[in-house]
Amino acid sequence: MTLKDKQQQAKIAIAEATSKRAIAFKERVQYFLNIQRSKGNKSKWLTGHKLSDLLYMLPTNSAERSLSSHYLDKIPQHHICAEIEGLIEIDKQQRPYRYRVLKQSDTIVLRPYQRDIVVRVIEGVGNTLIQSPTGSGKSVIAKEILQQLTADGKKALIVAPKINLLQQLSDTFRDLNPQIIHSKAKYDVNQSVFISTVQTAHKRDLGFEPDIILIDEVHYGFSGKMIEQLLKDFKGRLIGLSATPYDKKGELLKGFDVHINKYDVKYLIEHNYLTPIISYQPIKVDLKNIRITAGDYNLKDLDNKFNNIESVSQVVEATKEVINKRVQTMVFCVSISHSELMAKAYRDIGIDARIIHSQLSRDEVEKTILSFKGKEFKVLCNVDMATTGFDVPSVDTIVLARATKSQNLYKQIVGRGLRIAPNKKECVLLDCAGVISDLGLPLSPITPKKSLDTEEQSKSRCSECGSERVYRTLKDTTTFKVCAECGHKELIEPNEYYLCEHCNKFFNPKEAKLQVKDSKIILECDECSGYTVVSEVTDKVTLEAIFDKEMIDLVQRRFMASYVSEVISSHGYEFITSQLFKDHSEALIKSIEQQPMDYTQFDKQMIREDRFSIVDFTLTQAQEQQSTNRDEQILMSIRDDIQGAFELYNRLRPTDMASQSLIDKVVSEANRSKVDVMHRLVVKRIKNIYKEELPIKRISNFVQYIESQEQ
Repeated sequence: MTLKDKQQQAKIAIAEATSKRAIAFKERVQYFLNIQRSKGNKSKWLTGHKLSDLLYMLPTNSAERSLSSHYLDKIPQHHICAEIEGLIEIDKQQRPYRYRVLKQSDTIVLRPYQRDIVVRVIEGVGNTLIQSPTGSGKSVIAKEILQQLTADGKKALIVAPKINLLQQLSDTFRDLNPQIIHSKAKYDVNQSVFISTVQTAHKRDLGFEPDIILIDEVHYGFSGKMIEQLLKDFKGRLIGLSATPYDKKGELLKGFDVHINKYDVKYLIEHNYLTPIISYQPIKVDLKNIRITAGDYNLKDLDNKFNNIESVSQVVEATKEVINKRVQTMVFCVSISHSELMAKAYRDIGIDARIIHSQLSRDEVEKTILSFKGKEFKVLCNVDMATTGFDVPSVDTIVLARATKSQNLYKQIVGRGLRIAPNKKECVLLDCAGVISDLGLPLSPITPKKSLDTEEQSKSRCSECGSERVYRTLKDTTTFKVCAECGHKELIEPNEYYLCEHCNKFFNPKEAKLQVKDSKIILECDECSGYTVVSEVTDKVTLEAIFDKEMIDLVQRRFMASYVSEVISSHGYEFITSQLFKDHSEALIKSIEQQPMDYTQFDKQMIREDRFSIVDFTLTQAQEQQSTNRDEQILMSIRDDIQGAFELYNRLRPTDMASQSLIDKVVSEANRSKVDVMHRLVVKRIKNIYKEELPIKRISNFVQYIESQEQ
C-alpha cells in the first residue's frame, strides 16, 4: 500500500470516526432531554449539564480503534463533531452550555464512504464501475453523482433493469425532476435526467443525446445485445452501479476504466452500517443429479427436487423454531407453485406466511409488501421478486429453500437481510439447499469459477512438478501440502468455511476457534461447545504407499546431495572425509529410511554455524537405536531372570510398562510354583508379549494358567 493510499484510508477513517462521535453525542443529549421532559420541563434546550458529564464514558467506535494516535488527535471532541455534522446546536453564551437536538430535513447527509465514492467519480475520468453492497445506499450515491454531473446542463440517462423499478427510481431522483421514458407517455427533452428500461432505450429515438448513461443493477444483462446496441455509438461517460458487478463466470464486467470497490460488506458491518450475519445448515441436500443449464441449476430439476410435500415439510420443520424466535423472515423458492406450497406449510403450523410472484397484479404485490413492512405477518415467500430494489430492514432471517450456482443471485438474496433496524443484532441465514457448500459463506467475495478438472488437479497434484505423490502435514493450525517427488511445500488455504457437525453452524476461518490434537485440526464451536475435525495429516497407510522403496531412495539421494553440498560450503571439503561425518551420514541415511516425510525438503537452517543440529539429532537417534537393539538382544538371551526381563521390557516399551505390583505378583507366584521351569516359561512369555506387541497385563494370570495345565 502506497503512502497516498494510507493517507486516503486514514482520511476516510477520520470521517467515519467524526460521524460516529457526532451520533453518539446527539444520542447522549437526547437521552438527558427525555429525562428532563419526563420531569415536566418541556424546553427544547438541555440545561444544567456539564460538558464533562455528557462526555463521560462515551464509547470508542470502530473507526477510532483503527487509527493511530497521530490521526486520532485530528478528530474533534464529540460535541464539536455533532455540531459540525449538524446534529445539535450549542448555546455557548451560557455556563454550562445549552444543547438542542436539530431536526433533520429531507436532505440526506452522505455517510463518509458515500462522500468518498462520489468524489472519486466526479474527479475521475472514463467509464466507472461502482461496486457497493446492498444496503450501502447506492441510490443516494447515484443521486449525488448525477446532481453534480448535470449541474452544467449535461443530460443523463438512467437505465433500469426492470419495468417495476421505474417508479422507484423516479422517487429516488425526485429532486432532479426525472422524466420517465416508457410506452407512449410524453416527456420533456429539455430536462436533464431521464429514466428508462434498457428494452425501451436501446430501440427508441430518445430525442436527445445523453452525456452520461448510468446503468442501475448493471449486472443484469450487461453482456446482452440490448446494452451493446444502446452503447454502440455512445460517446459520453458510462457509470455502472451494482452490489454484484460480475458475469455468470464470476468475472468482473468488462468495458469500464475504473472499478470502485473499496467499501465491501465486511467494511460496512464493521462500521455498523450493515448487520452481521450468522449461517446455519439445518438440512443437507444431495444435488448430484441436478443438471446444469447456462451455468446454473436446471430450474425444472430444482422444482422436482424441492417442490414436493416431503422436501417442503423438511424445510418447514427444520426452520420453524428459529423463525418463531425472529422478527421477520424471507423464504426464497424455486417456482410459483413451490412458494405457494411453502407458504401453506408454514401457515399449517401457525406461522403467518404470504407470497409475492410475477403472476400477481402490481397492486397485489405492493399491498403484500406494505403489509410485510408493517409487520402484519411473519414470513414472505417469493420467487426472484425480492432480490432487487426490495428494502425491508426488519428482515432478520433468510431461508434458502432453493439451490443456485449464481454468485450474483446469492449475494443479492443475502443482501435482503443485512440492513440495520432497531433492536436488530444480526441476520440469520438458514441454508436448506446446499448453497454455502457450492458458493461459500455469504460475505465471501465473488470469485471466478474454476472448472472441476482444475479443482481436482489442484487437490491431488503438485503445482511444481505435477506429481500425484503429495501428502498433508500440519504446523500449528496450518495445513501444508508436500510433494514427496520434488520436495515442494505449499500452504493449503483454509476452507472457505468450517461447519460444526453438531449444531450445523458455519464459521469463517479467521473467526473460528481451532486447536491441534492427535495430528488433527479441531474446530471448537462457540454455539454448542462441540468439537469437529476440520483437517488432518495424511494417514499412515497412504504415506507408506507414497514412500515406497524407490521413493525413499530418491529422498535419500536428493537430501544427502543438498546436505553434503551445504557441509562443504560451510566447513570445507576435507570435513566430509572425516570419520565423524561418515558416522553422521550413515545415521542420517538410516533416519531418512525410517521417517522419509521429514526429509522431503532440505532446509539450511537445519545446519547452524559450527553445529550440525540435524546431525546431532540423527546421531542421537542412531545411538538410541543401537541401545534399543542391544536391549532387545539382551532380552532375547535372558533365560530365567524374571526381574531382569521385566526391567528390559519396561525400557523397550515405555508406553505399556509393567507396574511394580504386577512384577512382584508374578515373581512371587513363580517362586512358589512347583513347576520346575516356571521362571523360564514366564521369561519366554514376556519375550513373546514384547515381540507380538501385546499388553503386558497378559502376564498377570500366566503362572496360574501353566499350573492348571500341569494338573
